[in-house]
Amino acid sequence: MMCRCVGYAGVGIPISLVVDPTDEMVYDIHPGEPLRVLRGDDPIDLAPVLPEFGATVQGLFNSIVDDWLVEDDEPAEAQATSPEQPPAE
Repeated sequence: MMCRCVGYAGVGIPISLVVDPTDEMVYDIHPGEPLRVLRGDDPIDLAPVLPEFGATVQGLFNSIVDDWLVEDDEPAEAQATSPEQPPAE
């Protein structure tokens, strides 16, 4: 994945990000600039393509909810569309 993103920078793609969820790091690749490794409170700079974007690496990972944190056995979509049924006797 990293080689692919470096290749994108080589052909002029203004920014590529590689997100490493295991180590909670983001690799930031801009053409003509050295690779930046972002962690924690480092800002994710998408100004070349999204000038109003503002997030940190920690903010990105804090916004992700792992499946094991969801306690419901039934997906939310199914709950929203299932009519209430009386309990079986």
